[in-house]
Amino acid sequence: MGVSKYTDYSRESLIQRINELESQVQSPSKSQPPRSVSPKQKIRKPFNRAKYNTRHIALKFAYLGQNYCGLEHHANNPTPLPTIEEVLWKALIKTRLIFPEGDDSKVNWEGTEYTKCGRTDRGVSAFGQVIGLRVRSNRPKDHTDSGTDWREIDYIHTINRVLPSDIRALAWCPNPPTNGDEPFSARFACRERQYRYFFTNPPYAGSEPLDIEAMRLAAEKLVGEHDFRNFCKVDPSKQITNFRRNIFCAEIHTLHSAVGGEQIFYFKVHGSAFLWHQVRHLVAILFLVGQGRESPDVVDSLLDTERCPGKPIYEMADDMPLVLWDCVFRTGSQPNGDTTHADGIEWVTQTGAEPYSTHGVLTELWALWQRRKIDELLAHSLMRLVEGELVASPANDEGSDRVFDGSERPQTVGKYVPIMQRARTEAPETVNARYAQRKGLHHGS
Repeated sequence: MGVSKYTDYSRESLIQRINELESQVQSPSKSQPPRSVSPKQKIRKPFNRAKYNTRHIALKFAYLGQNYCGLEHHANNPTPLPTIEEVLWKALIKTRLIFPEGDDSKVNWEGTEYTKCGRTDRGVSAFGQVIGLRVRSNRPKDHTDSGTDWREIDYIHTINRVLPSDIRALAWCPNPPTNGDEPFSARFACRERQYRYFFTNPPYAGSEPLDIEAMRLAAEKLVGEHDFRNFCKVDPSKQITNFRRNIFCAEIHTLHSAVGGEQIFYFKVHGSAFLWHQVRHLVAILFLVGQGRESPDVVDSLLDTERCPGKPIYEMADDMPLVLWDCVFRTGSQPNGDTTHADGIEWVTQTGAEPYSTHGVLTELWALWQRRKIDELLAHSLMRLVEGELVASPANDEGSDRVFDGSERPQTVGKYVPIMQRARTEAPETVNARYAQRKGLHHGS
């Protein structure tokens, strides 16, 4: 409609037309869709736990620890990275497999009969971590068989469906072994914890190779029951007074998967239980022996708590190469003194073709391995290219010794001081007593 149409309008006609147009602007057109309204938040229906049976199971799972602040969640103690327990808790809540008491947005295992086998610290991985807990079950209350029939919940698939790809449930046990009238405890039923620590040889660019035979001699001295106070970190809040632990085996093995001329080894250590950071302290001493900084006899000196009641100050090995490899359990019929180490738990795996079954997890892990293997090959090829341009290795700066701790680069320590000549921490008894006095505790109770 052109402007010329209104040239013949009278003043009254123009005013009438303006009013018509204004009313059209103010009222929405029938053809115009109504303004979008954000949908109401979906209210989650309350979960009627009374409708479901429960059962106490053991769950075996694995995780790569680099992106996590250890296994254990501590209430009111924020961490820079999430903990494994925190992520696992959210998965169990989301799938409604557990019925916690109180606010389920906060990690609180009370009421779930939760127990754990091995506590791993920040950066440490686990391939055989085990927990026990009570979960929702489809089993009728009068059903007494193993629970592996079609009616039971597919726990592995259900949990893996909501977990991140670097945490995976591997197997579960319908009837974990009990101790008399006591329910299954992943902590106390475990008779053996197995760790592996991986390392390269040579340890870093331009270094002499580690003396593996000397490391093996030192490792042999760790086997048996000893006081390992000088191979751990003391936490006075725990008030631990017994530092004796039993090591079943301590060995250095070759892993035949090296690229090029380098070799990859791992330290295998099995024991009934371990102190805080014990394995990383053991490895640190073995590395010093392998570099020729210490003789294998330094292990004897550190195990002699009369001669050495306080730990000499030294750094423990890096966290990333350490793995809680497996946990071995006794059956209910095995006495505590039984020295056999066959696993008493019969694990159930999900072997179907589903994305989150064992086959699905294998496919995921293959993709992860392949990607990192290509990264390794590229980095190794570039390293060899740069190495070929070098005429000679640079001389080490005199007075600046380097120590291998399992990480990517050596640690510069100035002039190396032998372990037994170093300053020492106070004896654990002194540390515990001072803490107990400060907190008003009765020390030794």
